[in-house]
Amino acid sequence: MGQGTRRGGYPDHGLLRARTPVTAALGSWERFTLEKIGSEGASTAPPAPTVQASKARDVVSWNICANNNDDPDCDLEWATPTTVANDVSAALHAAMGNTRRPDAIFFQEICEKSVKPLELKLEDWAGPMDVRFMPTYYTVAGTSINAQKTCMDGSGQDRGAFGIALAVPDSNTWYQGTVLPSPIGKEQRPMLCAVVETEGSAYCNAHFSSGPYEVDGKPAGDDNDTNPFRPQQAAFMRANVDYFNDRHYTTYYGGDLNTTTQKVSYLKTLYTGNQECGQPTPTSPQTGEATDGPNKIDYIFGPQGLTYSCRVIEGGLSDHRMINLTTS
Repeated sequence: MGQGTRRGGYPDHGLLRARTPVTAALGSWERFTLEKIGSEGASTAPPAPTVQASKARDVVSWNICANNNDDPDCDLEWATPTTVANDVSAALHAAMGNTRRPDAIFFQEICEKSVKPLELKLEDWAGPMDVRFMPTYYTVAGTSINAQKTCMDGSGQDRGAFGIALAVPDSNTWYQGTVLPSPIGKEQRPMLCAVVETEGSAYCNAHFSSGPYEVDGKPAGDDNDTNPFRPQQAAFMRANVDYFNDRHYTTYYGGDLNTTTQKVSYLKTLYTGNQECGQPTPTSPQTGEATDGPNKIDYIFGPQGLTYSCRVIEGGLSDHRMINLTTS
């Protein structure tokens, strides 16, 4: 907090100085927020895997709708970080039959300050984990500047940035978040990847742009079907997946891709040479059980050559159901 930069011929020109006494009341003109903009996490290549990945993987994806969302099915829209952590962890534990530990969990629509409490609650039953976070950005009106979207709770308290998270075993050291190609003036959508070199696995979680829909009879959504960005987002994600595969990782990827099976051609680059949770075999129809109301818009992909099982679980709390891929 402070008054900004001194200018002119002063010796402290160009410095940002906090000059208001600690005991003084602050005016609105004296407040500012510094936002980290751009990619998150590592800027170097990932380490090489130390083992070949096991065929047995257990991956969950869940849009927990823990942001400022007016949907009546979003129980966590104004929840505190503690409530989010407790309720989401408990729902996941129950979904795993109170016995299994998932290898990775993809979260969408989560607030940054919920991430560490959620990590600690997951560790109560899933063992040591790291939960990495990537914010969603928006373009400030009238500028080319991107800023983080923020979450607020019911009393107006800041819950941190809005975005996605990826839970992986705590042996993880390399992770990277990037901004997907996104429509101008709309949410700049995130993707977050991590490698676990001691397991030979890589994971990528994303939240694609929302397709067209209506609210009170008026068009809404970030993307359209005339010049859609979701195929570009899928291609960008696939390029990252291929990057990890080329480095001898076995990669699982997906998330809330905001694309129904009626528009599944938008995701064709994600299917090529791989298999999605809802496909019993690689040549099965590109469909699956609904994850959001009557639609499937959540996906998890992995390599071909494994035996796939896919569960869609009503976890409550959210307008989305969990999707759980297991391979053997």
